[in-house]
Amino acid sequence: MWRHSKLPLFVMKTAGYQFEAIEVNQCIRQGMKESKLMPHAETLAIMETMDNIREKINLHYPSETNLVT
Repeated sequence: MWRHSKLPLFVMKTAGYQFEAIEVNQCIRQGMKESKLMPHAETLAIMETMDNIREKINLHYPSETNLVT
């Protein structure tokens, strides 16, 4: 799948989470449980920020209907 580019052929023609997928693949292959580029603490901090924003704008997803108080 890897050609002369540093990215796999399918990645060069797509958009979205391709870089995250590449990082996950590399971490798994190296036996890592956490990425040095995006540590767990950073992911949790982003999620907390997004949850705070959603709370302030009163945004709730249908799957959360049983969790909303």
